[in-house]
Amino acid sequence: MFKDVLGKREEGESPCRRAREHRELLVDAGWLFLLNACVQYDRGQRETANLSKAAALRIGNEAGHGEIMAWAWEIEAWFALAQSHWQDMLDAVCAVM
Repeated sequence: MFKDVLGKREEGESPCRRAREHRELLVDAGWLFLLNACVQYDRGQRETANLSKAAALRIGNEAGHGEIMAWAWEIEAWFALAQSHWQDMLDAVCAVM
C-alpha cells in the first residue's frame, strides 16, 4: 500500500485528495440511500427501507457527516410515526439530540 501511495504522489495525486474524493463519494451514497429509503417506504417495502436507512446512517457515521446521520434518524422517526409507534418515534428524535 505504501508503494501505491508513493506512486500516486509521483503521478500528482495526493493521498489527501484521494481521501477527500472518497469522503465525497460516501456522502453522495449516503444521500442516495436516504432518498431510496423514502421511496421504498412509500412503496410499502418497509424492510428494504429500513436497510437503506441503516446504510445511510453507517455511511454518515463513517464520513463524519452529521446531516446525513440526522436525516437517517428523522426518517426513523417518520417510519415510527407512520406506524403509530410513539415511543420509537421519540427514541429516534432523542437520538439526534
